[in-house]
Amino acid sequence: MTQKHRQNYPRVPIVLLVLSAIAAASVKLLWQFNPNLLPIAAFTSTDELQCAEIITPDALLSRERILKLMTIAEGATKAKVRSVLKAPYCKLKPITVRAGATAEREVYPLESDPKIWVIVLYEDDNYVGVRLVPQTQQCSGSLL
Repeated sequence: MTQKHRQNYPRVPIVLLVLSAIAAASVKLLWQFNPNLLPIAAFTSTDELQCAEIITPDALLSRERILKLMTIAEGATKAKVRSVLKAPYCKLKPITVRAGATAEREVYPLESDPKIWVIVLYEDDNYVGVRLVPQTQQCSGSLL
């Protein structure tokens, strides 16, 4: 008498995978309909996303340059960051992030999706960090 051996595949990871995919799809749909619902867009108001000065109207940031940016340490000079990223699309109005420190922000639209802006933050010509922000209808300017 031969007995069939059934492999017992763990079902919990499959269920978690399916639930994760559903959650990711839901978040993407919410973001497409209203980007302000997600925290990634909530760090600044749309008024603060208005370009104060257009620098390079056709500037786009490639994946290769983003990867190079990720290797640059916080505190590096603005010149070092600019040597990797080149000239930005525009500059945003300066903001105050910490007491007594004014931050300069430069915008680079993604080459793969120009409606996503990479915003690079500098304090005293030193690189502080980067954020990805969905471009809203109000801040479209002349980009698209």
